[in-house]
Amino acid sequence: MKREAIKRWIWEHMHESISDTIEALNVKLAGHYRYYGIYGNYIGLQKYYKYVREELWKSKRRRDQTYWLTWRKYRDILKLHPLEYPRIYLKSAY
Repeated sequence: MKREAIKRWIWEHMHESISDTIEALNVKLAGHYRYYGIYGNYIGLQKYYKYVREELWKSKRRRDQTYWLTWRKYRDILKLHPLEYPRIYLKSAY
């Protein structure tokens, strides 16, 4: 359900600039990581991060039909405007 919700949000914001989209997306990702960032859930957070990164690339790539945004260009953009990387916020439940 979370994947579908973030995919819908990304596709609704397809035509915004990449930097603005990433800035707003980082707020969403940080909240997701704070809620689900418990010990033992790091692999799930990494999978979610990779999913969001790929969906963002797909949506920004489809803005026009020339496919100007290659994966290499996208990685360079992510170096300038990085996505929030997953981290564990709660190491133990006790």
